Amino acid sequence: MSNIKKPVAFFAIVFLAMSVFLYSISSMLTPFFIAMLLAYFCSPLVDKLCSLGINRDISSAIVIAGVFIFLGLFFVVALPLFYEQIVWISHAASNHKEDLNKFISSFKHNQYLNPTILASIENSFTEISSSIFNVSSNIILKILQSSMAAVNMVMILFITPVAFYYFLANWEHIVATIDSLIPRKAYGEYSYLKTEIDAALSNYVRGQFFVCTIMGIFYAIGLSLVGVKSWLALGFISGSLTFIPYVGAFFSITLSMLVAAVQFLAIPPVLAVLFVYLLGQMIEAYVVTPKFLGRSLELNPMWIIFGLLAGNAALGFVGMLIALPLTATIAVIIKYLIKHYKNSSIYN
Repeated sequence: MSNIKKPVAFFAIVFLAMSVFLYSISSMLTPFFIAMLLAYFCSPLVDKLCSLGINRDISSAIVIAGVFIFLGLFFVVALPLFYEQIVWISHAASNHKEDLNKFISSFKHNQYLNPTILASIENSFTEISSSIFNVSSNIILKILQSSMAAVNMVMILFITPVAFYYFLANWEHIVATIDSLIPRKAYGEYSYLKTEIDAALSNYVRGQFFVCTIMGIFYAIGLSLVGVKSWLALGFISGSLTFIPYVGAFFSITLSMLVAAVQFLAIPPVLAVLFVYLLGQMIEAYVVTPKFLGRSLELNPMWIIFGLLAGNAALGFVGMLIALPLTATIAVIIKYLIKHYKNSSIYN
């Protein structure tokens, strides 16, 4: 076996073994995965504080305090408003047919519209809006009301802070320990892959997080200026779905326009909502995404969608949580394997 095949086989076996193990205990991993992701995202801040001469334990405590102060303010200030708006959207979903029929009936006296075509549009619009409202309300209510979510929330509240501090304070030690376990003959390949994967996650996952946050704030502000009641909830949903190519944008625009139609029963506010999203799409494509993501890792949109669906099917909420970083990691490994394959005697 060549020097290239040995490390590749080793990494494949390790990856397979870890996947089987994680799948077998997936029901209890949520707080640990959340803590690990938070530690990974926050470790650069701790490193900066350490470079100023502050002890790593103290630096970790400062960063964790900042994170939980922010989360505390969110739960105290934003969450009640968010929940109120979600309830309003759910009520709109149950009563939207009558309201939308009133909205569409305003077109019936338009002399330029054929009554038959209008009736067909009305039926299609009602069916589509019913599907969008039902899907969105079911997803939201399942997240907020499921007993499993309540159990996970208790685990998250009690276990995540402890695990977060442990991972953050010992991040360098954890990485060094893993490095020490790698066979020395495979260490060169491992080091290269680790560097590439870390760069991909840093540039793509962290960048995508900032893109989602910025666009969520933009959509929330834009919808609030239009006067949409559920501006915070819709902004949060739209920002969270930004990383899903095409599907996320289509779902967010459709849901927000339907909510505006139900609330105002008039065309101008709906067009204003559409303008907010079209402007947001332009800002995201030409300003925000190039700034925070650049072209460091070009993931095919279909791979992202496939990764999210596969993660949800395999591990549920935990799978969705790790789908994006795992997809980025797999993309780096595939590029690595293709590169070595093209340099091998098999290809040449």
